[in-house]
Amino acid sequence: MISVIAEHIWICGSPETVIAKIEKMQDDIGGFGQIVMNTHDYLEDSKPWTESMHRIAKEVVPKVRPTVPTA
Repeated sequence: MISVIAEHIWICGSPETVIAKIEKMQDDIGGFGQIVMNTHDYLEDSKPWTESMHRIAKEVVPKVRPTVPTA
């Protein structure tokens, strides 16, 4: 069950997988303004969460094509 959720609902995986999932979602629904992240993993050890945020900022965000006009 978790693998189905990870594959079809959550946006998770390598930077390449996350980029592909975001771009597929953009194609499927016609774009969106923002993605909201929900996590609970950082309460006892923030290092993995911080590393994930840095990877998203440096490896994912610059490669995802914009779908809404920027100001």
